[in-house]
Amino acid sequence: MFENIELLVLGSLFAIIHFVSPYIAKYREHIEPHFSSLAGGFAVAYIFLELLPSLEVSHDLVGERIYFLILLGFAVFYGIEYYTERYRRKKAMAGIRDGIILAQAFLYNLLFAIAIGEEAPETVFLALLFAILMGFHLLSNDLGLVEELEEKFIKYGRFALIFAIFLGITLHFVSEPSEFLMDIIAAVVAGIVLYRVSRSELPEFDRAHFLSFVVGSLFFIGIHILLVEG
Repeated sequence: MFENIELLVLGSLFAIIHFVSPYIAKYREHIEPHFSSLAGGFAVAYIFLELLPSLEVSHDLVGERIYFLILLGFAVFYGIEYYTERYRRKKAMAGIRDGIILAQAFLYNLLFAIAIGEEAPETVFLALLFAILMGFHLLSNDLGLVEELEEKFIKYGRFALIFAIFLGITLHFVSEPSEFLMDIIAAVVAGIVLYRVSRSELPEFDRAHFLSFVVGSLFFIGIHILLVEG
């Protein structure tokens, strides 16, 4: 587990990613389809090499309910996006739709920040690699939010996500969450990640690049080996 100062540094790096994401979004069209495919490769490798194995450990403590919690995380975020998509067709409801999208992103970043306190490695080098991988995932999510919310994300949405990151980290400073609670949070986050990858992080075939997907997967595999051996 990270010491408080190291966790704060990691959170600061994620906060910087949220802050600069609108500027990176301006160049997204120049790096597609490689960017989305690379991010998809990271995400898929993360699921099979890190996420699912970690849930096997949580299974011993939480029991069979772990799978219901994963399903809950998946279903809740699916339901949120299902209804926000319906709001898209009603201009009068656009403000509500944008608020729901931002609240969803806030909740995900809050849970994500709480979870990283248990997942991040202790050595500086491996922690840096971990930050790159997870930061790439957050950046991919942010670019989608820039496309959805446009000026609203730039003006206040990204700052709400920065607040969510530091709020989650602050909980580790105030009181160390119990192992049981951390396993519940990890399971819910797992369901959310599975949903986001299945819906968002793997691009459509007409804007995908398979070799970039492979490179992303191989890069994560290499980092995974370093993390395990480290």
